[in-house]
Amino acid sequence: MLIKKYFPSLGFIILTITILLSVLFIQWALGPLNYEQAKLKENKGQELIQKGQTKEASQHFLHAAQLTNNKIDKSRRYYFVASTNAIEKDKIKYLKMAYELNRYNTKAEEKLKILLGKNIYTKYVDTINSKIKYKDDSYDYWVKEKVLYRTYKNEISFKYGNRYSDGWSKGSTATIAIDVKNSFEYKYEIEYYTSNTLSPNHVVQLYVDNHLMNKTVIRTHQKHTYRFSIPKGIHTVSITIDDTFVPKELRINEDSRTLGVNFKVKVVKVKIDE
Repeated sequence: MLIKKYFPSLGFIILTITILLSVLFIQWALGPLNYEQAKLKENKGQELIQKGQTKEASQHFLHAAQLTNNKIDKSRRYYFVASTNAIEKDKIKYLKMAYELNRYNTKAEEKLKILLGKNIYTKYVDTINSKIKYKDDSYDYWVKEKVLYRTYKNEISFKYGNRYSDGWSKGSTATIAIDVKNSFEYKYEIEYYTSNTLSPNHVVQLYVDNHLMNKTVIRTHQKHTYRFSIPKGIHTVSITIDDTFVPKELRINEDSRTLGVNFKVKVVKVKIDE
């Protein structure tokens, strides 16, 4: 007995593709509109705070967050929702949403730590960390390195990877492994430049645990500084430049190494609410 195989008709396939494209087009078309509406809602919320109408402000921030696709902006707006909410249960709920969308939202992290208490907060963070694979990867990277770590007042430990002692990256990319014991009192400044004269402009990108943090176009010999913060825990910061050079080939000096970007990291003590 022969079994007949049924295949969708050409008309059905075309109809399905048309519907999918229509949905994607509508989402694309509404994107800018939602962005502007979210921005207006957030601004209105800030105005209401100035008038002392925190309950109404919280509703505007919530609507703004719901209209937002960008995780950083969404996190910030959920933090505003929590900050203007009088009910502690809801305040914790929105702080968690803000923190889980952006682990570098240290203001949300700080308030959660206060509201939850040390023990519950620690369990909460451990639960989140266990769900994020790149956190484990960073930890393995840190533990396996058989070197001495530079310690800053016993609160922050970090080491450079794929970097020469004179500050140059070995090729286009280098790393800094950082163990943060207190994320509320310190920020970091990374200063970088390149001497590559093959091109006047160079693209430098900074990542935290494989997530893009900053992208900048720099000019040859011009130093740049970028300040950033990271939450408590073990993290890997990467710096990469789009081109490399050999100083000897460019007749700069007799250095025959392949270099990328020269950089160093500085720990800066700041106020908690900075």
